[in-house]
Formats: sequence, structure tokens, C-alpha cells
Amino acid sequence: MHPSAEWCDPGDIELKSTPQQSRSRETLDRLLAAADVEFARHGLAAATTTAIAERAGVSVGALYRFFGDKRAIADALAQRYLADASASFGVLLDGDDDLAATVRGLVRCAADLQCGHAGYYRLAQDLRPDGDDSPGHVVRTTLVDTFVDRLGRLGLGTTAETRVVIELIVETVRHTLVVHPPSSPGRDAALAELETMVAAYATSRLGSS
Repeated sequence: MHPSAEWCDPGDIELKSTPQQSRSRETLDRLLAAADVEFARHGLAAATTTAIAERAGVSVGALYRFFGDKRAIADALAQRYLADASASFGVLLDGDDDLAATVRGLVRCAADLQCGHAGYYRLAQDLRPDGDDSPGHVVRTTLVDTFVDRLGRLGLGTTAETRVVIELIVETVRHTLVVHPPSSPGRDAALAELETMVAAYATSRLGSS
């Protein structure tokens, strides 16, 4: 899909303290990596800042220099996922493939992103992204806005239902990935069917102006 269009700015992670030195940045990275594991295993309700700090190899006090509470860490994970998703999806959307091939590529890309953001996906499972209180709400809204904008620039999906169609696609992909996580033995077959289904639906509903 071409021509190129700029992605919506995913925004910066809001921190109590912005790391100014490489050591502080390394500490922040360790905290986010540890939080991703803890949220993936225990969910938002059961994960604790103490466990996150312990896994990261830092004191709880060091954690609170960056984050005010557990929810702030969850929001930071969502922003980190959005930044990675924006970059990865942007490469595909800047390509020359037709709509069906691009959609298939986006599904595969989302599946790959899930492997590196298990904690975010657990958060999106615990609190659905369509809810204002979900850490994934800004992710969902930003990605849908971007897809709508890109289709408009290409002269595709210009009907009033375009946003609804894209929201359905995004939610279908998210739900399927949650039901068939990377450890699921039926994941490959499910992803193949998901690609076929979503590509056909997108082409049917968005493939012409």
C-alpha cells in the first residue's frame, strides 16, 4: 500500500523521573521487562510492584522513582507496545502490496509482536481495550485512527462504516491472539485461518472507494 503516510505520534511514556543517564535508562528497561513478565503471569490485579522490582534486580524505591503506582507501569508497557507496533506496521503499510496481502502481513506482524509483549496482551485481556480504563485504550484508538487515515489517503474505505470495520478487524485479531497464545499447539492453524478471514473481509468492505 502506497503512498507513505505519517503515523500518529504514540507519545512518550509519562514517568515521575525521566532517565538522563544510560544507567537510569538501563534500570527503566529492566523494570519494563520485569513488569512484562509479571503482568503476563499474574495479570494487573495480582502483579505487585515488589515482585516487579525484585525481578528487575532493583529496590522498590528505585521503581517508585520512575512510576507512581502499578497502573503507571501498565500504561508504560502499553506505550512501549504502541511504539513497536507503529514502527512494524508502518513498514508494511509503506509497501506496494495490495490490500489483501498487506492485511495478511499485518496479522503476522501482530502475532510476532505478541511474542515480545506478553504482558501487554495480558493487560488487554484483563481490561478490554475498548474500555476507557484499559491500558490498551490509547493503543487501540491510535492504531484505528492511523489505519483509517491511511485508507483515506489511498482512496479506500471512504464510507461511514470504515471505522467500524477497522475496529472489528483489530478486535478480531486481538481476541484470536489471546485465545491462541504463542504456546498454543493450534496457533499456526488458527493464524492461517485468521489471515484468510480478515483479508477477505477487508477486501470486501474496504477494497474499493
